[in-house]
Amino acid sequence: MEVLELMGEKSEKGYEHLYDVELKRIIKEKQLRSYYQPIVCLNTANIVGYEGLSRPDSRSLFLNPLDLFTYAEQSDQLYNLERVTRELAIERSRPWISADQKLFININSHVIYDPNFTPGYTSKLLEKFNLEPSDIVFEITERSAIKDFKAFKKVLTHYRAQGYKVAIDDAGAGYSSLQAITEIEPDYIKIDRSLISDIDKLPTKEAIVQAFITFAKQMNSKVIAEGIETKDELLTLMRLGVDYAQGYFLSRPQFPGGKINDMTSKLIQRLAVEECELGTLKIFFEQSTRKDLEEYFALYPEEQKVAMIERGRVVGLITKSSLNKSTVPMYGKVLARGFREHILQANCC
Repeated sequence: MEVLELMGEKSEKGYEHLYDVELKRIIKEKQLRSYYQPIVCLNTANIVGYEGLSRPDSRSLFLNPLDLFTYAEQSDQLYNLERVTRELAIERSRPWISADQKLFININSHVIYDPNFTPGYTSKLLEKFNLEPSDIVFEITERSAIKDFKAFKKVLTHYRAQGYKVAIDDAGAGYSSLQAITEIEPDYIKIDRSLISDIDKLPTKEAIVQAFITFAKQMNSKVIAEGIETKDELLTLMRLGVDYAQGYFLSRPQFPGGKINDMTSKLIQRLAVEECELGTLKIFFEQSTRKDLEEYFALYPEEQKVAMIERGRVVGLITKSSLNKSTVPMYGKVLARGFREHILQANCC
């Protein structure tokens, strides 16, 4: 049974005050654990930043952070709790995070309605730890609808004027993602795990993520894919042109923030090199038929070769002459076994 359900039952028995006491204890004693998950550039495999995550300690009545923050909001203590998590995330990252890496901090969009909210606290905090506002990215969660965009944008304008960056979190899973992105014009768009899971198997998800990427480019925003758990998901996202990645396949949240393993790092670097070698070549996928390629070469007679992608990675190039020599049927798939001998390695051309 969820903690919030237990709260409801206990409140009937007169025990709700226990949760009030627990919340006040957490805020006063700063009894929260801090974890950090790296955000990785998919062009270089470098870690560009870390998302700071807060969890209740093992003694807490709250089983998870969702219950804790939901109860804090219901108790008009959301800003006080977020202020503590912000302070701990910044303070605990200082000994190990690099100067060129940003710290991503979650902010509930409802915090501005909290009676305790007062702008300015974060600036004093950064001065204390000798940091610049440009080192911080505020992640606006998209799982809760923003009630008043005008009021919320006023607060963001205050922060942006000081140099802070802004990210929309959970894009694709919230109540009004496209409206929030349009209104806020974030520096980063973090695509929710629900769209990333099995993206290599589901063309519909791939199309939606591609739309986010196109949308982001028009606003000069960077796209971060959240919750990557498999190699094939990563390969597909790299092929689509996602800027940054985050997830268990790269590194789990930990303290202090960890690195990505060498195997994954080398994979990203190798694929990035392959993408550079492709330049402006037209890309075709494993489901493409000979007719598709024939029509392309007929439409663009100056083109001599195209790139082939299979399961999210470059497998090589196909030239116009090799296509003419092949015996693949007009509606046969070009990446069928019989055509493999005609595929050239990308780094040889």
